[in-house]
Amino acid sequence: MKRTAFTLIELLVVIAIIAILAAILFPVFARARDKARAASCLSNAKQLGTAFQMYSQDYDEMLPQHAGDFTNFLGPPPGVGANWLRGLYPYLKSGQIYACPSATLSPNQTNSNGWATNSYQGNAVVISRAGTAMSRIPNPAQIVLVQENYHSFITGWNRPAQVTNPPAAPRFQWWHLIDCRVTFPSPPRVMPGCGEQYNSRHETGGNIVFVDGHAKMRHFRTLRSGEFGLVPDEEYRIDLVQAFCSAPNGPCGGTLYNTAF
Repeated sequence: MKRTAFTLIELLVVIAIIAILAAILFPVFARARDKARAASCLSNAKQLGTAFQMYSQDYDEMLPQHAGDFTNFLGPPPGVGANWLRGLYPYLKSGQIYACPSATLSPNQTNSNGWATNSYQGNAVVISRAGTAMSRIPNPAQIVLVQENYHSFITGWNRPAQVTNPPAAPRFQWWHLIDCRVTFPSPPRVMPGCGEQYNSRHETGGNIVFVDGHAKMRHFRTLRSGEFGLVPDEEYRIDLVQAFCSAPNGPCGGTLYNTAF
């Protein structure tokens, strides 16, 4: 009985077809996986928004204090001062909500102690060092409360950050961050050697919580400084003036803004 087999040409054709299909489908699968993670991250952001609302109801319509950017932000005082992540923890009961599943640990941090990580950062204009009354904030549905970072950190951040102290009127910096440091190669490139870290974790942008508690996805290019309660109200620019870190490892810099309220 004569036996038949595939010829070498036939095998090569089949392998080529499989390779072509894989090249087509793998990016689709990767995008689908990221969409699922983005949905999980948005769910976390919505829970943060709800926790902020519950906190303000319990504390006479005041938002949490954020006295500084603390490592091990869930640690006890006096080693760790007041920060919004520790303030919200009784309402969340889980440190996992603070980190998007897609966010990898920042390349300039290590977590050998197994501390909670955080990929969301508060807006210091409204999550202030002394606490802010909700009644002071105009248009709460349009003012950013928390935004998403590309990385996760063992530090609890506020960005934009308050960079001047009383008695001078507070001024703020870094409502977005075009980072040119060689240690941060991952964020989406907006110019050669520089990437945008904030609201760029997902293909279409990042998740944002607003003062009224609602959360939604926004692309970093659509944001304005005024949505953080800053003046002057400017659109997003890629010009290494608004907010940037100079290459290769220089200090951060950028425009200084006043608060609108």
